[in-house]
Formats: sequence, structure tokens, C-alpha cells
Amino acid sequence: MTQSKLTNMVKLITAIATALLLILVCIIIYQYVKIGSLNSKSSALDKQIEQNSVTETELREGINRRSSDAYIEQQARESLGLVEEEGDNIYILS
Repeated sequence: MTQSKLTNMVKLITAIATALLLILVCIIIYQYVKIGSLNSKSSALDKQIEQNSVTETELREGINRRSSDAYIEQQARESLGLVEEEGDNIYILS
């Protein structure tokens, strides 16, 4: 091979290698950006899960509280105007 062909070959290989390197750098940068976005979404979802757990706990406590005989009796007195007299028998039908 002549000197000029060898020089041209080296320039071509260098250009191809540089192009591949730039493509790889772009891919890596894109992946870092995507990972950051996914981490942000993951954090937001974790917060939402935590909030939903708190809400679920509050709802379960409310259900348990409203299912108690004492709560039902209190609501009957407040809503229906029932009054407990000495010796009253209270019957709760469910």
C-alpha cells in the first residue's frame, strides 16, 4: 500500500471510531436521563403508596368504629332522638 492510501485508511477508521464513540456517548447520556426520570416516577409512586396505606388504615378504623354497638347506639340517639331511660333495654337489629 502506498503512503497516501494508508493515510486515507487511518483517517477513515478514525472517523468511524469517532462516530461510534459519539453514538455511544449519546446513548449513555440518554440512558442516564431515562434512569433519572424513572427514579423520579418511582419516588412519586412510593409516596402515593404511602398515602394510600394511610388512607386505607383510616378507612378501616372508620369501618370498625362505625360497626361497634356503642357507635350505633350513639347514632340512634342523635339521629332518631332516642333517649335512654333507667332500665331501658336496647335492641339492635342488624
